[in-house]
Amino acid sequence: MKSASRNVVARGLRQVDRAFWCLHDHLPEFAVLGLPTFAVSLVLAAGMAMALRTWHFDPLISYLLWAIVIPVVTLTIVTFFPLPCAVFAWFQANGEPKAPADCFRWWRNRVGRLVAVQSWLTFSYVWWFVLFGLPMLFLWPRTCLAPMVALFEDRPKIFRRAQQLMREDSAIHVLAGLFFLFAVVLGALIPLPRLLLFSKLLAAEWTRSVEESLWALELSCGVILACGLAVSWSVALALFYYDLRQHREGERIARKIAALQENCVSLARHES
Repeated sequence: MKSASRNVVARGLRQVDRAFWCLHDHLPEFAVLGLPTFAVSLVLAAGMAMALRTWHFDPLISYLLWAIVIPVVTLTIVTFFPLPCAVFAWFQANGEPKAPADCFRWWRNRVGRLVAVQSWLTFSYVWWFVLFGLPMLFLWPRTCLAPMVALFEDRPKIFRRAQQLMREDSAIHVLAGLFFLFAVVLGALIPLPRLLLFSKLLAAEWTRSVEESLWALELSCGVILACGLAVSWSVALALFYYDLRQHREGERIARKIAALQENCVSLARHES
């Protein structure tokens, strides 16, 4: 039992390591592929900042906006817009590297299936956050593979297929937990400059003006962090899904057998 648990954790760590090196080795390509995620996140963050600094909402509207609408929109962005990065990682792992333009084209050609899946996921996010986000802790990892199935397969019943893949390997829970810890640790670093100013360790005349404009730095860091984590999560998930397809379901072996059969048939025809 302990050996199985260690293997699950090791697989999760391995996917994080693979995602890191994939991002490291192809940083310019991912910078281009992450532009839709960055642009939409920037618009959302700017709208949030404007709302906070301009309007005062009733308590009920504030609850609906900050506890339901904003989290749902954020999860939708994190799930849908980094998918061109997943396409790039998939084909890199498959030994068929594609240019960013080809990845965007693949994403656009699959947008019908993706929008259908994302609409159902967004509905799920709504009731999750109506229940204070508690169902998300248990159900979110179980829905993560659905966009990958919609992106790289033509099968119907996408969610059933995603559940089938989930039963084959539970390391995705470890992967989701690791990225959640990354988000908590890195997110905790964003308010450090403000905490330093509040502590009066750097008390000076210039700190007042810095403190007034510090929200812009925090907002920028938050957007960059969210985009980086979203892209990294999408890449790690694509590599995890690729391993499930190739090794657990034997697609790589099936391709080799098919190629061997084709060679044998060609050789038999040539000899005859």
